[in-house]
Amino acid sequence: MDTLKNFVIDAMIDELSAMEDREIYGADLGYEIFSEANCNGSYTCNALEAENFIKEYFSDFGEVVEDIKFNLGAENIPNPFTESERFQVVIMLEMSSSLVAQVSIVDENWNNEFMLTKEVIEKITKELEEMKD
Repeated sequence: MDTLKNFVIDAMIDELSAMEDREIYGADLGYEIFSEANCNGSYTCNALEAENFIKEYFSDFGEVVEDIKFNLGAENIPNPFTESERFQVVIMLEMSSSLVAQVSIVDENWNNEFMLTKEVIEKITKELEEMKD
């Protein structure tokens, strides 16, 4: 069974593979993973794919949306009916930040810069894979 969490973890792992040799603060990693999508306002650059994402994972959004409302305010949640691509990106950013906070090396370096070496990315990837449902 595919879940929203598994979708985001797979996407995170894909993006992490291109981040080798970057220095980053642990607290920033979750958002940096999807920084390109955030800048573009779309993860897929395809409104239909974003709409299908929303349909497929609709029942998984409740807790994530509540976290966004608590952390950033309700005004920062795009309308999924009129801004499906932006909604998808916001959901993925919030989940990514929450998931990387549970990774040991990120937690240990939350307020410090560290290098995303091949070995560090492999360790992060392994811990993310272990979080899958």
